[in-house]
Amino acid sequence: MKKKLLFWGGLFFAFVIMMLVPTWRDLFLGFSNSHVFLGAFIKFSILASAGEIVALKLSNKQWLVPKGMPFKACIWGFMGMMIVIFFSIFGTGVESLLEKGYLPGNNLFLKAFYISFLMNASFGVAMMAFHRITDTWIENRMNNNKLSVVGCIEKIEWSKFFNFVVLKTLPLFWIPMHTITFLLPSTYRVLMAASLSFALGILLAIAKGKR
Repeated sequence: MKKKLLFWGGLFFAFVIMMLVPTWRDLFLGFSNSHVFLGAFIKFSILASAGEIVALKLSNKQWLVPKGMPFKACIWGFMGMMIVIFFSIFGTGVESLLEKGYLPGNNLFLKAFYISFLMNASFGVAMMAFHRITDTWIENRMNNNKLSVVGCIEKIEWSKFFNFVVLKTLPLFWIPMHTITFLLPSTYRVLMAASLSFALGILLAIAKGKR
């Protein structure tokens, strides 16, 4: 367990240090711009995994690495790639809606808010539900419980999921934070999204603990 903790902790701190050193940060941002999906996979797999480990520390008072962490990290990375896609989809979609006059107002703040609200109210809910299902499946497999995907869906307490994730974190955290994200220049949105992936790991781990 200590070796696993050192490995994931080392990855996280190496990434943080890289972001703090201007030369390394510019190199990574250049790499991310050239390889968008791979860059998103790396950022989310490291930072969201670190957020999940921190959440376990807060709830269990000790440092723990969840079972199946490599598989969980791959899911985080996949989610990061999907976020890149849907950032573009909703950004372009809102611009089209504003041009056609389907949405009131047309300024930078309203545009950022519309993108954040529409993305979180649709894709955000689906993404977090997807994470809960895959997380449940991985944990059961690691415990030698061959639960099917349907079995995972039936096992999850969806009322608690919607009460915390949908009704609390979305309006109080994700919509405001993504509004800020879309107010930033595109270069800085990469860093903001990376930071939010750390918070995503913490919040979804906390939500899971509320089952």
